[in-house]
Amino acid sequence: MARLLSCLLLFVSAQTTLSSGVFELKIDSFTSSRGVCRSPSGDCQIFFRVCLKHAQDIINPEPPCTYGTALTEIFGADSNSISQSAPIRVPVHFKWPGAFSLIIEAWNAESSGLDSTENQNNLISRLATRRRLTVGEEWSKDVHFGNQSELHYSYHVMCNEHYHGESCSAYCRPRNDTFGHYTCNDEGKRQCQEGWSGEYCSDRKCRRSTNRDHVINPTSSPVNCSTTPPLPLLSLLFSTLLLSGREEEVLEEVVEEVVLEEVVLEEVVEEEVVESLALHFFVQRP
Repeated sequence: MARLLSCLLLFVSAQTTLSSGVFELKIDSFTSSRGVCRSPSGDCQIFFRVCLKHAQDIINPEPPCTYGTALTEIFGADSNSISQSAPIRVPVHFKWPGAFSLIIEAWNAESSGLDSTENQNNLISRLATRRRLTVGEEWSKDVHFGNQSELHYSYHVMCNEHYHGESCSAYCRPRNDTFGHYTCNDEGKRQCQEGWSGEYCSDRKCRRSTNRDHVINPTSSPVNCSTTPPLPLLSLLFSTLLLSGREEEVLEEVVEEVVLEEVVLEEVVEEEVVESLALHFFVQRP
């Protein structure tokens, strides 16, 4: 019991640490009239910081970033290096709300490989805005004109694999095993594969078997809803055939009628009775 509880807690812990989506922001271009480079040598490097917060009417740019934060790599301040920089990725560990506060900051790197944001003198510019964004792969483009800077950027939010819906909160992983047989639609709802039903598509659908299956292949065992016909009824029918001395003739007529005409003696007896009778007769004959 203790082992089972430990496994359950481990599973819950893993689920809470996994992100359901990712917010990506790409810096397309950035210029500043006050000058980006503050190094006397002219060899300056910069980086950008992104902070996501809950939607606020008056945005406080200071931490904490309730929805997450991330930094770009450090790169040269020239336009080519900025435009070719990799997108900033902020993992989404919550239901995507749609509306949010976005803060983008441009910083001078004090030295190569040092992306500290503690020294406010290195802050070049800051954008704080409120936006609404739906989940999707398409990039939304935006531009910000500050007092001394101009920033062009693109952003989007996408669900991670197996997460679906408008908020990336519906988890659905396609499977085809003992735990279920289904695929997932865009909303994260399970869609059962053919022949399966139930909440988790783990219940095999019942179907009426055909006598053709058993006559051609007596060892086949098609899935059906029917139960084995009552033994007294089978015994009565089989005894009648033996007493008549016409068992071979009757059986041939039944086989011919099922295979060639697919008529299953619906007015005489149920399909399953004829199937069991034919199978029993084949097994009993030397």
